[in-house]
Amino acid sequence: LLTLYPSVLERLTIELSASDRRAIARRLKVISVNSEMSCQRQRDNWERQWGVPVLDEFSSEEASTVLFHQCRQKAYHVHDDLCVVEA
Repeated sequence: LLTLYPSVLERLTIELSASDRRAIARRLKVISVNSEMSCQRQRDNWERQWGVPVLDEFSSEEASTVLFHQCRQKAYHVHDDLCVVEA
């Protein structure tokens, strides 16, 4: 698991060669981005470039993890009964 800010993933994606990304991704199951906004288009692009799923996690300092973007349908799921999510 590689967990990082979307801006850091973008920078790594730009600065690393495709072969370097493949070498790192051989040991990865998933990349999780958090704490900053990222759109589905960005995550889809990173998935293509890294060859592993890129999931979005929304969390709060006060409440811990609130929801994950983790299914094949690319939807968000609340997994904690300690949070109330208003859309």
